[in-house]
Amino acid sequence: MNVVRSEEAIVIQVFTSPRLRSTKINSINYYRKKLQENCNLDPKDLLISVMTNTDVDWSFGFGETQYLSGEVTQR
Repeated sequence: MNVVRSEEAIVIQVFTSPRLRSTKINSINYYRKKLQENCNLDPKDLLISVMTNTDVDWSFGFGETQYLSGEVTQR
């Protein structure tokens, strides 16, 4: 992709429930803008990965699937 990054490069991985493509694009653009404005981060130094998953993909501890057991509810 021919992206030359500096020593200031960061990686952000976002875990999310299924979202519209436009919502993902808007979120990535928001992170880029805010990090550039507030942290002076060069956009070429920002790598973002959005991972989509569902309730069965989560265990918050104890090797249990809290969404499936009803211990944790999605909004």
